[in-house]
Amino acid sequence: MKKFVLFLNASILLCLTASAQIANREIPAGDLQILATSPLGHAPTSHFTAAVDPNSFYSNISGYTGNGITNGGAATQNITTSAGTVSGLITTLVADSLGFIGTGPYSVASWSFSVANFNLVDVSVRARVRFYKTDGVSGRPGTYITGFSFNPLVYAANNITTVSTTTIFSFPAGTTAVWAGITFDNVNAAGTGTTGATLAQMNNMGQGVSTPIDRGSSTVTFFGTDLPGSFALVNNPVGGDYIVTTTATGAIVPQNFGWQLVAPVATVPVTIEYLHGAKTAGGNTLAWKLGCPDGDNAVMTLQRSTDGRNFSSVYDLTANAARCAQEFNYNDSRAISGINYYRIKIVNADGRATYSNIVTLTDKKATFTLVNVQPNPTSDRLVLNIAGAQNDKVQITVQDMNGRRVLTQTAQITAGSNPITVDVSKLQAGTYTITGISSAVDGIRESISFIKK
Repeated sequence: MKKFVLFLNASILLCLTASAQIANREIPAGDLQILATSPLGHAPTSHFTAAVDPNSFYSNISGYTGNGITNGGAATQNITTSAGTVSGLITTLVADSLGFIGTGPYSVASWSFSVANFNLVDVSVRARVRFYKTDGVSGRPGTYITGFSFNPLVYAANNITTVSTTTIFSFPAGTTAVWAGITFDNVNAAGTGTTGATLAQMNNMGQGVSTPIDRGSSTVTFFGTDLPGSFALVNNPVGGDYIVTTTATGAIVPQNFGWQLVAPVATVPVTIEYLHGAKTAGGNTLAWKLGCPDGDNAVMTLQRSTDGRNFSSVYDLTANAARCAQEFNYNDSRAISGINYYRIKIVNADGRATYSNIVTLTDKKATFTLVNVQPNPTSDRLVLNIAGAQNDKVQITVQDMNGRRVLTQTAQITAGSNPITVDVSKLQAGTYTITGISSAVDGIRESISFIKK
């Protein structure tokens, strides 16, 4: 017979039913983190400090009553682990229904649950969590969704402990409510033996009762299996609904456990509005502007390259949203002789990197440098990228392989990057040379080749 323990100021009536299957596969989920502890038998929230997460779509962790339910029914079984099979103790599964708020589909970025230790000594056990759809008989646990096993944790004597994990998962599309259940075993972290928790101690492990529910909804009953087991990959675990009432009034005492499911926070990326550069007497001066979401810091790096492909850091900076409202400036007094390529790298809160446009600066005596043409080959238009050292009017000519001039245009450039569009759509297919000729310095010219498809 399953054993339950409940601290209430009245006697109780438990309404039970029967039977279950056993399976032994689950997803290893590592260590649990302790959020808070609350002594059993104390007034609601008098010792409890866990806060409701505003991004949760179900939460019931702020109103612990000082009461709890034990899983009970522990028995010895051969428990499959990553290291083999261990003869250990395992309890029955006890589950609570969780109704979500908001609109799905629902993904979980972090979550927490409560564990009650009714023993007078600290006990080390392993929590094994199961999620089911509510499509079972009479709305009970039905289709198995997913399950997790956590490393053993020492739970304080006579306390309700709220634990959390950042194990990420998603519920199937269309899911608006689930059954969340826990079974406990005494397998050690290596999966080669046990933690030493005894049969009596295992029977005194369970979950804390919390009311009222902070976010979401739940039935006043809970579900429990009649037999112990892991229940991984098992649809429709056989068991019953349990109702707790006071004999004094016959009133139903809601039995909702301390679960919280938190959705991922949508991150707004930092945007790069511009990057400008100019050659000055003191070096290469760069200026850029970012757009930063409120409350987020911008982690940025000014990078430099001599070939336009391989970049290294020149200047690193972290700025808050207020600083992002201002322009950033940096003078590269150690620029490499020749052409220098610059870009800004931003690392967003989700770890993804974004990059600015590339600014090209040259310290040659020439007024400009032809950097490249894009695309190459081209079929109609190309962009001739010119790095200017100063203001200049550049004559651009295109010659075929026989040296005949087939196209001419002029472009006004400034210090920094100058993308110039050249229309070559009327040229025949072949290889051509594009040349820039300075009007500011006699005899200064540069050429580069491209292919017309």
